[in-house]
Amino acid sequence: MEYVLYENKENPYILTFVEKWRDQEAVDKHGSTDFFKENIEKIISYSENLEISLNSEV
Repeated sequence: MEYVLYENKENPYILTFVEKWRDQEAVDKHGSTDFFKENIEKIISYSENLEISLNSEV
């Protein structure tokens, strides 16, 4: 897994957080952990315009 946080050059309040996972099984395993379940609501509450998308590397 790899995490990268990007800051928009024109607006430092716009952040893009990219997670790169080995496969869907790894994503599913992460999503089922107690840490994820306990913290996802906090993360969402800090985000004013949260957008989540799943993408594939080309």
